[in-house]
Amino acid sequence: MLVWGAILMDTPSLLYGIGATKAGTSWLHAYLQKHPDCAVPLMKELHYFDFLETGNHDGAMARLAGLRGTLSRDLEQAEKDRRAKLQRRLDEMDRWTAVVSQSSDTRAPYVDFMRGLADARVVADVTPAYATLSRDTLAEMAALNGGNTRFLYILRDPIDRLWSHIRMVLKRKAPDDPTQLADRILRRAEAGKEHLMLERSDYSAALAKLSDVVPDDRRLVLFFEELFTDATIRRICSFLEVDYMPAMLQRHVHKGIEHPWTPAQFRRMGKLVSPQYDAVQDYMGGLPARWQTHAAKMETTI
Repeated sequence: MLVWGAILMDTPSLLYGIGATKAGTSWLHAYLQKHPDCAVPLMKELHYFDFLETGNHDGAMARLAGLRGTLSRDLEQAEKDRRAKLQRRLDEMDRWTAVVSQSSDTRAPYVDFMRGLADARVVADVTPAYATLSRDTLAEMAALNGGNTRFLYILRDPIDRLWSHIRMVLKRKAPDDPTQLADRILRRAEAGKEHLMLERSDYSAALAKLSDVVPDDRRLVLFFEELFTDATIRRICSFLEVDYMPAMLQRHVHKGIEHPWTPAQFRRMGKLVSPQYDAVQDYMGGLPARWQTHAAKMETTI
């Protein structure tokens, strides 16, 4: 267990919003962006710690250059009433690029960037991919900001999450035969060639790592299926020690194409993710109805 230093009470708390693609983190980012006690970068998903872990500095800089190019073109073509917001995003991206460009071992530039977002009680880095990081990297993250850090991890039903990820790919590629492409993606996952897609569904590993390095009162694990309720919003605000603010409770997600799975695809996805149901049940002490339905169905189909 990590030994904690003194928490710096005169600094904002640093929140890491983690989870998996298609599990409500965009909605969380939007909610925190509107909360008067919180501040988040205009650019969701900083990917700071995953690029540090992989050492892919050139790739990180190339990604930012591409994003900046797109944003610059948007600014040039924007209507007058949108230019100020786009300029703010461009300015923030330039400040962030300056942080990433530094090859120093210290994380001070990252912490300074986050603290400089606004005069707020909580500053948040919402990057779902952080759930796949190593135990050592998560421990380093937890120790930053004088230990005044928190982790909010959102879990979505594993089959729904996996299928939503696949539908996101289908939307991007717009195939003539979505079922056939979904089958190809599943075959790749079954062959171990879709590492990221499955790593982001590995709740068991992520929960074990977080439990090892983050104290109980500094981590909050939520179900996506219960996220869009007033009770959960109050839990989030209490966890962050900020004033309660009502939220838009619609499921604000980037939806893929509306394409249902086949019974065969359900069975194949179930084989890939079935261990996650028992692992989350053990950790959380219960499962939402949607999870229970899929777990029961898997018992009779796989």
